[in-house]
Amino acid sequence: MRGWSVWVALVPWVAIGCGGDVNGGGGGAGSGGASGGGGTGATSGSGGSSASSGTGGAAGTGGAAGASGTSGTGGTDACSVVTAKPYPLHTTFRFTNTGSAPVYLDRVCDLRFDVTSCRDAYSAPLALSAPCTKDCADTTGGCLVCGACLAEIVPVAPGQSVDHEWSGRTFTFGTDAAGCQCHVGTDAPAGLYRVAVSVWDSAPAPGSGYPPYDRTVSLDFTLPGADDLVTVDLAP
Repeated sequence: MRGWSVWVALVPWVAIGCGGDVNGGGGGAGSGGASGGGGTGATSGSGGSSASSGTGGAAGTGGAAGASGTSGTGGTDACSVVTAKPYPLHTTFRFTNTGSAPVYLDRVCDLRFDVTSCRDAYSAPLALSAPCTKDCADTTGGCLVCGACLAEIVPVAPGQSVDHEWSGRTFTFGTDAAGCQCHVGTDAPAGLYRVAVSVWDSAPAPGSGYPPYDRTVSLDFTLPGADDLVTVDLAP
């Protein structure tokens, strides 16, 4: 069998994001149910007419107030699911090749693929990591200085797989008071998502740069997944 070579190139870290770096919008909160109205008190009875030597009738007792209604539980939208698992919802993406020929993935710092959310109609890739940035809440120290990052072609042989661990957090980016690039991390909410990864069916020649991908494989999944695992089949 002819061997496949893996090529690497130095790529500036800040030029290429890892795992997507566009921020998705969060879903809206459901509205609580309206509370029930209290019951109306009963009208007092009128006093009885006194007889010539009798005692006047007793006044009627007021009716008891009705119990107030119970507040409704917040609704969930079509993109949300309910989970009892603790946050963050750590997930393993497993890219597996069930075909009979090797396929090739792209890795620059991390494996390159996108995750989008149902909450914005799968329109913007989420940033799954925050390389070479400091936490915006960190007011100590200076800006981070990062070196170069390797770009490489990752072969996936028939019957083999490549895993990528995701913390279950997404990130937005900005600058702090010192002008340093920084990030804010948020736990990704349970719900409906989509993962998409681009694939080469034959290895790009070394030094050829980045030729167009042959195809893109996508999969809709629910977070959290069964056993915290999302398996994506790369076979044609």
